[in-house]
Amino acid sequence: PPSEVTRFHVGFATGSAQIGPNGQSAINGAAAALAANPALVATLTGSADNDGRDQANMRLSQQRAQAVRNALLRTGKVRDKQIDTRWTGDRRASPNPGGSVAGVSDRSVEITLH
Repeated sequence: PPSEVTRFHVGFATGSAQIGPNGQSAINGAAAALAANPALVATLTGSADNDGRDQANMRLSQQRAQAVRNALLRTGKVRDKQIDTRWTGDRRASPNPGGSVAGVSDRSVEITLH
């Protein structure tokens, strides 16, 4: 049977890897869940929108994933071995033809607990 999966979303401003208050709230929720069940693992997947160059977007998505990883560890509730960190650049970005805001949801780190 498939196991339960819980997701948390940490959003970022364009070109930034700075975690805001809403992102910190998601991180705190994930940390509490990880502390409550030490068998859980968090897979962090950093992404970027498709604005800018591929190499820069890959680096930015890595920085975002690393920022969330560091924030989880700083809570003191999460062990390093509970975190798997990945990044995709803009490879998973949603196209937004004619839209005014390019891929807002793609500027994020998804925390998947499993």
